[in-house]
Amino acid sequence: MDTDTPVNFKEVIVKTVDGDSIRGKINMGLEERVSDLFTKVETQFVILFGVSHKGGHNKTLFINKRNIIYVEPV
Repeated sequence: MDTDTPVNFKEVIVKTVDGDSIRGKINMGLEERVSDLFTKVETQFVILFGVSHKGGHNKTLFINKRNIIYVEPV
């Protein structure tokens, strides 16, 4: 694990193609804007932490960027 990478969480709402709205926290790392995670970072997945979804609490979800309609910072 890289201990030099900063942990900088932002709360977001993710709307997926199947109609789910998922609220959680996303680690911004070195990026300044949420949009930078989608335009500058080349990973296929976004990781959300602290998610309450489908009866579970404090979940971690890996969401494929192709399944996201929009991401709204809270």
